[in-house]
Amino acid sequence: MRKKLLIVMLLLLSISTNVFAFETKMLQSTFGCSDEAQLDKILGYIRDKDNEAYANGLLAGILAGKCTLFDSGEAVFVTDIKVFSGLKKVRKIGRTTEFWVISEMVNKK
Repeated sequence: MRKKLLIVMLLLLSISTNVFAFETKMLQSTFGCSDEAQLDKILGYIRDKDNEAYANGLLAGILAGKCTLFDSGEAVFVTDIKVFSGLKKVRKIGRTTEFWVISEMVNKK
């Protein structure tokens, strides 16, 4: 009996520590990628001022379902925050796929 209770308590604890999503809005139109490495690669094209590579990389990511576009004011849930990298993971209302975006693009709420 104690073993079952301990397992249930650990399960509940693991669920409650991972569930902290909150609803907010996008501050600007932007894009996000489900994979941090892909987001970083596309941001690198922007830093390099290589507009053609940026457009091609983003389009390829969108067509592969790894990236998406967000509209300014669009409601999203923030599901994860990486403080030191300046990234937030968000998902669109009613959707299950989560995307990494630059923190400054998301309302701090």
